[in-house]
Amino acid sequence: MNIKEDRLDALLAEPLLRELTPEPSRFFRGLVACTGTDFCNLAQIDTKGRAVQISKALEERLGPEGKPITIHWSGCPAACGNHQAADIGLRGMKVNVEGKSIDAVAVYVGGKTGPQARAGTQIMDIVPCDEALPDVLANVVKHLQLFKQVQPRPTVRDRILMVPATEMPDEEFEYDVPPAISLADMNSPASVGTLTVTNVASRKAVQVMVCNANDLKPGLGYSAEVKGKQLALFLHGDGRIFAVDAVCPHAGGPLDEGPMKNCEITCPLHDYKFDLTTGRCSTDPSLSLATYPVFIEGNQVWVEIHA
Repeated sequence: MNIKEDRLDALLAEPLLRELTPEPSRFFRGLVACTGTDFCNLAQIDTKGRAVQISKALEERLGPEGKPITIHWSGCPAACGNHQAADIGLRGMKVNVEGKSIDAVAVYVGGKTGPQARAGTQIMDIVPCDEALPDVLANVVKHLQLFKQVQPRPTVRDRILMVPATEMPDEEFEYDVPPAISLADMNSPASVGTLTVTNVASRKAVQVMVCNANDLKPGLGYSAEVKGKQLALFLHGDGRIFAVDAVCPHAGGPLDEGPMKNCEITCPLHDYKFDLTTGRCSTDPSLSLATYPVFIEGNQVWVEIHA
C-alpha cells in the first residue's frame, strides 16, 4: 500500500483498524455479500448479517488460518453478490418449513473470474441457514476439491443434501465421491414425507411464472393457480411481493379479496388475520398459511412451488 515504515505503527493504531483488522482470516478476506434485505426489496434474506455470522462460525469450526477462500452471497437470483464467481457461492431464498418461513440458501462451488473464468456449479438446492448451514459449509470447505468435481447431469440435475453429523476421522472421507447423500429418486413417494428441516432439501422445487409485475397493485390481492395450488399474491407498498395460500384455513374465505395492512391480510369472511411473511394467524395461533418464495426477473413474477 506504499506506507512508509515510520508511519506504519500510526496507521495500525487508527480506531478503524481496531474494528476492521488489516489481517482478516481466510473466511473474511474473500467474503462478498450484496446489500440484502436492508436496502433491496428483491432480496430474500439478510445477506450481510448472515455472511458475517456464518464466516465466524466457520472460523470456530475450522480455524482462521489456511488458504484464503472466496465466499459470495446473493440475496436473490439477480446475483448482485456474484455467487457463481466464487469458491463457494450462496443464493438466498425463503422456504416454508413446518408452517414457518425461514432463511435458506442454494450452494454453488467452483466459480472463478479471470482468464479461465467459469460459473460455479450448484450442488445443493435448499439448506436452512440457522439449523444446518454452518456444519454443511464446514464440510464443503474441508472437501472443496471433491465438491468442485461435481457436475450436473445433462438431463437430471443431482441434488445433494448435507446432514450435520458427529465428528468423523478424516480417513473415512478418502473416497472418489463427495461426503454427501445423493438423493437419486426425487419422485419416490417415500422420499417426500413430512417437510422438516432435515428433509427440506429433498423436496423438488419448481419455479413458475405467475404474472407480470404491473398486474399487481399495492394493497390488492391477485389470485393465481400454480401447479394445482390456488395462490394469492400481494404487493406491499415498499415493493415486496408475498405469495400465500389463497384459501383461508378457517372457513375457506378468499384471501385475495381481503384487505391488506402492512404485512397482514384479513380474511373477508370472518376477519381472521394472517402474517404474509410467516403465514401465522394472529387470530387463531393454531392456523397458518403456506408461504412461497417469490422472484422477479425483468417484469415477470415467479413463484417457487415444492412438488
